Parts: sequence; structure tokens; C-alpha cells
Amino acid sequence: MKYNKSNQINNKNIFKWDTENWSKILVLWNRMITESFDGLKVLELGAGDGSLSIWSCNQGGDVICSDLSITDEKINTIKFQIVNTEKIKFEKIDILDIPYTDYFDVILFKSVLGSLRSYNKQKAAFEQIHKALKNNGKLLFCENMNSTFLHQYFRSKKPWGHYWRYPSFYELINMSKQFKKINYDTYGLIGAGDLPLKTFRVKIDYFSKLIFPIDWFYIFAGVYQK
Repeated sequence: MKYNKSNQINNKNIFKWDTENWSKILVLWNRMITESFDGLKVLELGAGDGSLSIWSCNQGGDVICSDLSITDEKINTIKFQIVNTEKIKFEKIDILDIPYTDYFDVILFKSVLGSLRSYNKQKAAFEQIHKALKNNGKLLFCENMNSTFLHQYFRSKKPWGHYWRYPSFYELINMSKQFKKINYDTYGLIGAGDLPLKTFRVKIDYFSKLIFPIDWFYIFAGVYQK
């Protein structure tokens, strides 16, 4: 999955929040996935603006961009950013009921699990993804973790804080048990939000990883292989 620089979209178009920390996820994915996307069957779940679909389609993948709330307006916006629109299709697929078995080479999602609101549903989502992947297929995902009590407190003040369920680091590891190989990393400790000195705080986060426990960070990025 080495980047074709002519087809890269800006990290700020992929991760529209906390870009400095979330864009590090692409470094992990690129390090762990060495084959080309050319001709691979790819599914993005909970696509929203379709940024991961655009990213993988413009590297040659045959992509299904999936979101339960996909609209014609969103489809047109996504297609406008695609080099070859014949390589992308759009479907409404529920992550808890994926109608494919042993089909995809790559499945992608970002910040989707919290909307499922329970551990059992989050675990069931991984089971559905495992079913839909081919043997040796890979899940590339990134998710907000529950992190520290301080992170949890500030999130509780947000409009979504009462219903969004942030999984823990250990839950995300436990949900991977059916996969034969997993790689992961965590990012972000004090770099969250739009508080002052954002760039400085992100730099401090780099050194924080040498000191603080891995489950204190608030971003989990994974590459799980079936």
C-alpha cells in the first residue's frame, strides 16, 4: 500500500479533527501493509464523507463505500475526488449485518464503534468484519479509546458524551481474538481538542509514549489480519 503521491489526498481531508495526531495512523498503515491496492476488493464501513474510500480507490482499489446515511449529494461529492469513478460503488451496509462472506481483501473504518453504544455490539462488529474478509484479508481501523478519567470527564461535557461508548485499549485487544495477527499503536495524550498550544502539546505527546501507559492515550490504530 505504498502511497502514490499524485493520488494522495491531504491528511486534513481524511481526518478533519485533531489532524496532527490522527494522521499518524496512516504512517502505521503504510508500514504494516506493503502490497499495492491495485485490484483489491475494499470496503469502507461508516464512511461518512468517504475519505478512506477516496484514499484507497485512488490507489487502485475496487471500493464499496458504505454508510447507512449515504445520500446522492454525498455520492457526488465523493465521486468528484475519485480518479476513476468506475472503481467505486455505494451501498448501505450495517456493520452488524455485513452481507458478504470471505469477500474483501481490505476493510476500513474510522471512529465508528462508539456509535454502537455497547461492548457486545462492538464485539459483534469485529465478528462481522472477520466473516466478510478473505483469508489473510486485513482490517485497517482507528478508533477513539476511553483513555484517562480526565479525558472521560471532558468528553462527558460534549453533546455526544452521554451516548457515545468509547472502548478501552484492553477491550479492543480482546475483540481481536479471532484474527490470526494484529498490529497496533496508540496516539494522543494531551494533544486533544482546540486548547492553546496545540502544536506544542502534540510534540509533547511524542515523548509521552516513552513514559505513560499505552492505555492512557486516546487514539487506537490497528491492522488486524484474518
